[in-house]
Amino acid sequence: MIAGLTVVEFLRVFVLIGVGVALLYPVAAYAPRVMHTNAIFVLTATLAVLAISVVVQAFQGRSVVSEGLQVAASGGYLWSVWLFAREYVHGGSPPDLNVELTTTQEGFEDARRD
Repeated sequence: MIAGLTVVEFLRVFVLIGVGVALLYPVAAYAPRVMHTNAIFVLTATLAVLAISVVVQAFQGRSVVSEGLQVAASGGYLWSVWLFAREYVHGGSPPDLNVELTTTQEGFEDARRD
């Protein structure tokens, strides 16, 4: 046991925090050049909540608090996925896919050969 956690629980917490820091560092360091900064911040916070739920579950067992934290983490994942995907999700009528095709007499076989 390490700090009251089993080895597996400690590894889970260590990996969750490590992934969170690995996601957060580039966003914090290069924020003007990184897309979807809000989604990455939400995803990092979600990983932190999940790590906290593992620690709470190790000390209290499967309690209402640990289960509530896991539900909050699930909501955080859903929110971060929405933040990543919202630019590509469009409501309303489907896009018009009628495209006029034009034919040309040239193709690859007519290309110059140097």
